[in-house]
Amino acid sequence: TTVYPEITASLSPVDAGIPVSFTPRVVGGSNDYVNYTWNFGDGNTAWGNRTVNQTYPSPGTYPVTLTVTDSDGNVGTGSLNLTVDPPLTAVPTLSGTEGTAPQLFQGQVSLSGGTTAPAPGLPGTLSNVTVGWTFPGGVRGSGQVFSHLFPFPGSVPGVLFVNDTGGSRLTFPLSENVTGGTPAYSWPVLRADPSADGLARGPGPLAPHVQAQIDLAPGAILGLVTAPDGPVLVAYPSGSLWALDPTTLEVRWQVNLAAQGVRFVGGPAVADGSVFLPTNGGKLLAFNLTTGNEDWSASVGAPGMTFLSPLPF
Repeated sequence: TTVYPEITASLSPVDAGIPVSFTPRVVGGSNDYVNYTWNFGDGNTAWGNRTVNQTYPSPGTYPVTLTVTDSDGNVGTGSLNLTVDPPLTAVPTLSGTEGTAPQLFQGQVSLSGGTTAPAPGLPGTLSNVTVGWTFPGGVRGSGQVFSHLFPFPGSVPGVLFVNDTGGSRLTFPLSENVTGGTPAYSWPVLRADPSADGLARGPGPLAPHVQAQIDLAPGAILGLVTAPDGPVLVAYPSGSLWALDPTTLEVRWQVNLAAQGVRFVGGPAVADGSVFLPTNGGKLLAFNLTTGNEDWSASVGAPGMTFLSPLPF
């Protein structure tokens, strides 16, 4: 009977210079396989029935074959074509690595080689690659173009990393040195980000650079308000109300009345510990600012009446 070897590669394609593993699987024949011969397509060979490793220093397409012989003398060959891409290269360009507070750190990374490919619909960006950076204290971000405002003096080390799906892992040291100056506003500024249908948090009105963002999809945001000493309230026309922590953007509580046919027709307003929202049908709902539980509701007009403007407080 025929012997059927199969080969599985740990990376395909793989970057030049990155080790790739080949794992065998054999069926058929006598089930007693006595010889495994590997040919990596680059002039190198190996023997054995376990996972084998190979590194290709040059780009190209390599035919990898595995020939297996069983105890009855039956022979079978399996193969795959492995694509080896040029080595991944990354060239970071940084600015604002030193100066007086508030100091804006900016950078971009030029990429080539590896498994990078143009991202569909995103001119100038690449897919199959991850670019990220991190500084102590939870300051981090991602993307080929990045920025962060350092509002206070200090010297901090950081790391820039570039990974691709071909196995490359590149790292670059970062350093930010900020001397005394006029610190930026330290309290957060919250704003709707329509491009991401979410909420963005920045360090202050003089520095509108996003530090954190939460995705509040689906649906366009109807209204957003920051309650005094309380959460950030985000309302949707669909009848969904979110209460977010103003610092971390974590959800404190959520109300969803869409299943009841309730739709909000105006943004949230806050007074005396309650959140007021006008709804379809001329109904006014009040939710507890702390718990999100309904405090009360009132119909303020005839059936079918709707609010034409936000509440005046």
